[in-house]
Amino acid sequence: MFEVVIIILLVLSFLGNVVLFSYSRSLVRQLIVIADNFAVLIKELKEYSEHLKKIYTSETYYGDDTLMDLLKHSEFIDKEVLKMFIPDLQAMAHPANEDLIREEEEQEYKKSYEVSKKEEENVEKKEEKQE
Repeated sequence: MFEVVIIILLVLSFLGNVVLFSYSRSLVRQLIVIADNFAVLIKELKEYSEHLKKIYTSETYYGDDTLMDLLKHSEFIDKEVLKMFIPDLQAMAHPANEDLIREEEEQEYKKSYEVSKKEEENVEKKEEKQE
């Protein structure tokens, strides 16, 4: 009798493991699809920002306030999306690198702020020349 109970428990345990394994496998597949979609999203956002920069720097639209605001907004969205997903994945893989990631983010923010300041100064100089 005792042997029958153990065999039934082993069979139930084996079936439970099979179910959990197949469920885990389907979750991993879904995560791979999501990760691929995020990679495509990040790529598309970067391409959009680069295209917008090209338009903004063309002679026809250079200095247009609306395009400049749109460019800043697209760069902001780029950075926010990257902050949401990439650092979290890196921090999960290497929790000790979290401080390093934050320092890199701060440096990127300072660099982008300096670039936007220079762009504003160039626009102001161009406007002064036109007057």
